[in-house]
Amino acid sequence: MAQRVGPEELTGVGARIHTMARDAGQSQVTEWVTRLFGHATCPECGTRFVISESVIDQ
Repeated sequence: MAQRVGPEELTGVGARIHTMARDAGQSQVTEWVTRLFGHATCPECGTRFVISESVIDQ
């Protein structure tokens, strides 16, 4: 199950993208950013991971 992070928890590039999207009135992008930099748990092994790090590794 995926869990998004709150905007206040974002750091680095995630925080910058979120701020830019918010300032531009792009609420859907801000929602996507909080999900992309959130966490998920593998249903098979139960390992918790950061979604954005998994995307980069692909």
